[in-house]
Amino acid sequence: MLKNGYSNFELHILEYCDSDKVLQREQCYIDLLYPEYNMCKIAGSSRDFKHSEETIAKMSILAKARTLTTKQKASRLNALKVYYSSKEYKEDLKKLHMKKSRSILVYDTLENKTTIQSSIVEAASFIKCDRRTVQDSLKYTKEKGVSNPEGAQSVLQNGRLIKKRYLVYYNDKLKVVDYSNHELIRTIDKPVVKRVEILDILNNQTSVHLSISDAALAIGCNQSTVSRCLSHNKANGVSRLIKKQFEVKYIND
Repeated sequence: MLKNGYSNFELHILEYCDSDKVLQREQCYIDLLYPEYNMCKIAGSSRDFKHSEETIAKMSILAKARTLTTKQKASRLNALKVYYSSKEYKEDLKKLHMKKSRSILVYDTLENKTTIQSSIVEAASFIKCDRRTVQDSLKYTKEKGVSNPEGAQSVLQNGRLIKKRYLVYYNDKLKVVDYSNHELIRTIDKPVVKRVEILDILNNQTSVHLSISDAALAIGCNQSTVSRCLSHNKANGVSRLIKKQFEVKYIND
C-alpha cells in the first residue's frame, strides 16, 4: 500500500464472524480468491515468506540505529531479574534441562534392583554422590559400548561400581518423558545380571563375584579370558580351567 498509494485500494468487509474463527475464514478466502497482494499463503503465519535483500538491509540499518534510553534499559533489566527469580523460570529451565538430558539406569548390586533416573543430577542425588562421579562412571561404561537395558550384564562385567554398590549407564531405549514429577523413578523388575562363581580345584575353595571383572581380578587374569571360558563352558557343558586351577560359571540370582 505504501508503494502503490492508499488511494488505489478499497476496503470491503466480506464477512462477519466470531474472533476465534477469524483465521479460519481468512484462510478460506485466501484459498478461494488467490489475492495478488497476499504474500503469505497461510493465515496468521509468515511461513514461506522471505524478505528481499533490500528490505533485509533496511531492517539491519534500523536495528543498529535503535537505541534504548537509560530508563528503558533499567526497566528491561528489572523485568529480567523478576523473571529469573520466578518459579516459572525455574520450571522452564528444569523442563529444558530434562528435555536435553538422557535417562540413566542405576543398578543396585546389593538390592539387585534397577531404577531409571531422568538425568545425571538425579542419579547423583539418588546415589548421594557428586555428579562428576556419575559422569566418570558413565564415560567408562559408554566406552564399553553399553547403552540399553539388555546390556546390563556386560556393564557389570566391565563397569565400575560407585560406593562399591551402584552401577550406572545410559539408558537409550527407555526414555523418561514425564518430567512433571521431580522424584520420578521407574523400576525394572526383571534382573538381567548374573554373578560369577569361581571354584579353586586345588584348594577346594569357592567364591562368588559380582562381575567378570571382579572374577578376573580374583584369578589374576584378563576379563576376556574369563568371558571366553564362561561362553565355552555354557555352550559345551564342559568346564575349561583357567591357569589349570580355576573353574568359572554363571550364577542366576
